[in-house]
Amino acid sequence: TKVRQAAQGDFRSLVESRHSIRMFTREPVEIGTLREAIALAQRSPSVCNRQGCRAYVVANPELRRQALEIQGGNRGFTEEIQSLIVVVATLPVFRDSPERNQCWVDGGLFSMSLLYALHYLGLGACSLNWSAGRHKDQRLRALLGIPGQEVVIMLIGIGHLREEFVVAASPRRPIEEVLTVL
Repeated sequence: TKVRQAAQGDFRSLVESRHSIRMFTREPVEIGTLREAIALAQRSPSVCNRQGCRAYVVANPELRRQALEIQGGNRGFTEEIQSLIVVVATLPVFRDSPERNQCWVDGGLFSMSLLYALHYLGLGACSLNWSAGRHKDQRLRALLGIPGQEVVIMLIGIGHLREEFVVAASPRRPIEEVLTVL
């Protein structure tokens, strides 16, 4: 079938070549490329296909600098980041307490798809965790106009790849430590 044939691309190469990149050129990131990456990420699975994730592209350099300062986990490469995406999940698409964690699941799936899409389109990206207390969360929301019904999942720093760059050595645990067959 067409679906099966389309799925036979070289996913292994895509996955094995993706790294958290922290060294970029000064070339601006085109909004059209980010739009394409976000459109690809929209294909991510979501609970009952509710599609509750959104992306804020912070293209304005001063807003980007302020948002990165609030996030705080990008010291040493803040000036390298040429674009920033804030991934959020919209709470109203989820139902009461049985789905209380679903925004994090759907947001994580969307974010990973977005990271793969950015890599596929030739951009470098670095996940920037959003483990923020209420004060930091409120500061970022106020800065970017993120409404209360949206939960910030993570930030992603983006840029064009340099000809040569260094990535952190991140060996993966042996599969025997990760896989349990029951």
